[in-house]
Amino acid sequence: MVTANFNLNPDNDVTASRRIGMKGIWKRDPYYDPDFAKDREITDLLEIIDYLQN
Repeated sequence: MVTANFNLNPDNDVTASRRIGMKGIWKRDPYYDPDFAKDREITDLLEIIDYLQN
């Protein structure tokens, strides 16, 4: 089973998710610098289906 969190703020959502053992998936956002740890970066929410199936 895969548990993932994806949301809008890299520190509050992606980094925090990774700290507790969840996968941190970042949907690209032009307002944030993409230089932070994440398990996956996507541009479209439909990409999550491929990620979860593999």
